[in-house]
Amino acid sequence: GGSLIAPDVVLTAAHCLLSVDNFEVVQIPRTVTVGRHILYWELEDPDAYETINTAGYKIHHSYVDTSFDRAMGTLPGHGDVALIKLERASKIKPAKISRGAAADRLGVGDRLTVLGYGLTEA
Repeated sequence: GGSLIAPDVVLTAAHCLLSVDNFEVVQIPRTVTVGRHILYWELEDPDAYETINTAGYKIHHSYVDTSFDRAMGTLPGHGDVALIKLERASKIKPAKISRGAAADRLGVGDRLTVLGYGLTEA
């Protein structure tokens, strides 16, 4: 999963963007579906979401894949964040990070906290 944070940028977890096998990248998404909430439910209105090709990605420089945690003694999911650049802007409105007076205080380079949920292993 991820969040559309700009018309052409998705914020996601690095472990969702790729997986590492023998130190080689083996999975980069070629498309992103924006606006879909129930991925495998065929009754969802197809006009409510769109699929857009990806143009690139950026993984946080301190990301450590959790498969290496035991061997390297690192923190699970450290730096587990990534950005996906879309080939075009989505028609769907991006998520708001903040509103009101708080939004006026945010600037480039400010530190924010990103929360999520889910399993990283079964």
